[in-house]
Amino acid sequence: MGKKRTGANLPQVNKKTSILDIVLLVSIGFLLSSSLQFFGINIAGEVNDIINDYHYKDYETFEKVIENCGDEYSYNKLICVNEAIKRNFKYTKPHEDTQEIDETYLKGGVCKDYAELYKYAADKYGFKNEYVFTDLKRGYKHVFNVISDEDFYCIADQKDIRCFSVETPSG
Repeated sequence: MGKKRTGANLPQVNKKTSILDIVLLVSIGFLLSSSLQFFGINIAGEVNDIINDYHYKDYETFEKVIENCGDEYSYNKLICVNEAIKRNFKYTKPHEDTQEIDETYLKGGVCKDYAELYKYAADKYGFKNEYVFTDLKRGYKHVFNVISDEDFYCIADQKDIRCFSVETPSG
């Protein structure tokens, strides 16, 4: 049989010291982060902005957004499109005319205009699109999209999107 190891060969750890060390390190990290934010430096925000600027650039046309997001997988294409829409989102006064896609993307619109943006993206990517119309308080009406494919569906509403994977039984 092999030799039984004893605790004598292992480094000794003082549990009280270890817990105090952790509390001290967390406290220093919190103070450092708070101090940097106090002076207007938000490291996490800066890194996030750099990532977003790289991936979700401000494009001159909605077609460029579609091209950029086309490399994504499945419903991530729509999430990418939504990020571009959120960057430019402007809710405008209601109007009766139909806007061009780029006009909505660049200048803003109402719910029906944004529903058209999502439909345009869904059509370009080969996804199914259904409009959902609903009545709201004080006689207002609203429209949003349900976009789907074989393994997911998304609810897209102006500057928000929620996507869900669908599991189907095998057999």
